[in-house]
Amino acid sequence: MNLVQKLPVGLGLACLMFMSSCSKEEAQMPEPKVEAATADTTANMKTGPYAWICGTKGYPGINTLPNFWEKRWLESGEASKYPSGTSSFERLWGNNALEWKGPFPGLPNVPWNSIVTVTTSTNDKSKFSKLSKVGTTIRFLKPGAFYNLTFYVASARPEKDPAGKNPSFVHYCNIAIKSPNTGEAWQTKYFDVNMLEAAPHTWIKKTVLFQATGRKMRFDFSATSINEGMTAYAHLFIGQDAIAEKKMY
Repeated sequence: MNLVQKLPVGLGLACLMFMSSCSKEEAQMPEPKVEAATADTTANMKTGPYAWICGTKGYPGINTLPNFWEKRWLESGEASKYPSGTSSFERLWGNNALEWKGPFPGLPNVPWNSIVTVTTSTNDKSKFSKLSKVGTTIRFLKPGAFYNLTFYVASARPEKDPAGKNPSFVHYCNIAIKSPNTGEAWQTKYFDVNMLEAAPHTWIKKTVLFQATGRKMRFDFSATSINEGMTAYAHLFIGQDAIAEKKMY
């Protein structure tokens, strides 16, 4: 017989309600994972509850994003034409009819196989009306401190897109880290993934260094296409402990 069963009925009920409340509280805001430095952690890096970014763990679906992720804007208003959402290592949006064209390798030692996907049909970085953009908030930062953020980007396409057309590949994956108050970018990075036309469905690991301007900062993700007017899909994977403070000497 467990502890709750041994307690009087009223007290046992109170305990159950307390445990249920705790589980809901934890689900709303996961705390950063605390663990000892791993073998691949460099001497000037430290891990711990100093900063946190929500990973790309979520249920696959078109226009469905992981917790704490959101669509940033879409000037054209054509959400159905330039959707964003969550995909798997096997299929676009997790749709059985939209398997990737060619193998899309998983990542070693990752806690989930879900990725955030954005859509684009422009090769011009300024044409926000022809792409979707998603983002999240980096939390628990120390203003003035420097951080390394590690993530993976890829370009993969299904045999046909939902409209029955042949998709293109991504040219650039665009990453911006911004002030949440002013929207001013601390830095914007454009990662050329054009080589994926020769080696498709390959993950590219990237680490960016940024300085925190406040306790929170925005992280935005979008992409451009190799071929203007042709739909392309860019994918982002963020795992656990993706961000770590860097000591600047």
